[in-house]
Amino acid sequence: MTLPPPYLYHHFHQVMYDTYTTAGDPISTNKRANAAIIFSQPDVIAEEPWFIKVTRRTRGNNQGDL
Repeated sequence: MTLPPPYLYHHFHQVMYDTYTTAGDPISTNKRANAAIIFSQPDVIAEEPWFIKVTRRTRGNNQGDL
């Protein structure tokens, strides 16, 4: 049995991908390529994240970590 692609029956998923020209250069709207360069720099990797982990509690379940 072959299942259809997830984007046909799950409309709440967002697909993120990089787009490049045939020469291998990122196109002008490809923001992920520039972000990958920035976030791979050693001084950025060494940074301590300033955000916190958000947890969700559900009724009857005290193990509600995301």
